[in-house]
Amino acid sequence: MLRVFSTAASPMLQSEIAGQGHASPAQASRLIRWLIAHGHAERQPDGRYRIRGAAGLVASALPYQRSMSDSLRAVIRVRGTPEEVAARACAASGVLCLETALGYYSRFFRPDRVAVYHARPAELAETFRSEEGGLLPLAIYGVDLPLDGDEVAAPERPDLRITDRFRTVLDMACDGKVYAAKEVLEELWGAVIG
Repeated sequence: MLRVFSTAASPMLQSEIAGQGHASPAQASRLIRWLIAHGHAERQPDGRYRIRGAAGLVASALPYQRSMSDSLRAVIRVRGTPEEVAARACAASGVLCLETALGYYSRFFRPDRVAVYHARPAELAETFRSEEGGLLPLAIYGVDLPLDGDEVAAPERPDLRITDRFRTVLDMACDGKVYAAKEVLEELWGAVIG
């Protein structure tokens, strides 16, 4: 729902936010009230709502509500290249996230670890325990926010599932690394970070 509202080209009615965001009217109302109370949205004279500075909202306000460290379940140092480990994690129903996903959207950023969401993180960790002892960190995160619609095929690698641009920026912000996603911020909202 926040994705729909924050990426909309024009102001939206509450019913549009709820409908397009696949949420109930009550959920949309709570989101709008929270955004207005914190100065991130405003009501237009025609009854529509608009986000004030969507990039700022995602980059600075939401990390106070959510921390990626709360979802981190395991870090295992494994053998193999980042591409090999990412492919094996995706083959085991993982979804690449954080800087690993960002690496597929950025021309310049290259991650130094493989980060992955998994519905059963302990199960994925057990799968990789036999490869422990390498140099590459594999960070396994539990899914704290549903990934429904937030995952896509990686550009030029349809065999890999990664978080989409919006979720990648949100996750990077909630991990204190939004600065690394400046290219994607500019693509989504035209926000330029110096």
